[in-house]
Amino acid sequence: MKWLNYKKLSILRVGLTAALILFLAPSFLSAPISHQEFEAAVTDTLAGTDASVYPRRDEQVIRRCLGLNPSDFKNIAFMRSDDNMAAEEMAIVQFDTPAQKNAFVESCHSRIQKQRSVFDGYAPEQTALMDKAVVKVWGNYGIYVVGSQADQIVSALNGSLQV
Repeated sequence: MKWLNYKKLSILRVGLTAALILFLAPSFLSAPISHQEFEAAVTDTLAGTDASVYPRRDEQVIRRCLGLNPSDFKNIAFMRSDDNMAAEEMAIVQFDTPAQKNAFVESCHSRIQKQRSVFDGYAPEQTALMDKAVVKVWGNYGIYVVGSQADQIVSALNGSLQV
C-alpha cells in the first residue's frame, strides 16, 4: 500500500514540475525590454558616426524610403545620406507590439532588396554595402543599418540599451 502511495506521489510531483516549466518557460524566453529613453539611445548610437553621413530625416522620408507610417510606432528615427548615389542609411525603432516589430523587419528586408537592385550594375561598392546591411531586433528596439560601420553602430545601440 505504501508503495502505491509513493508511486502516485512521484507521478504527481513530475506532473506539477512539468506544468510549472511549461507555464514559466515563456517568461524566461521572451526578449528583454529596454527602459532606455529613445532619444538617448539614438544619441548614443550616433556618437561615433559622421553626422554628415547619417543626417536625420522627417516622417515623409520614412514613408517614402521604408514604407512605414511613423505614427504606427512608439518612436522611429531615420537617417539617410543627402547623396542619392550613396547607400548609407539607418533606422532605429522602439516598438510597443510584436506586430510593429514584424512590420519593421519586413520593411527593412524589402528596402534592402530594392536598394540592391537599384545599385546593382553601376555602383558595385554601394551594392557591397547593401549586401552587408544589418537588421537587428532586441525586445522593444530594432535597428536597420547600411554603411561601412554597420557592426560598430549596432554594437553602440546594443550597449546603450543595456539589455
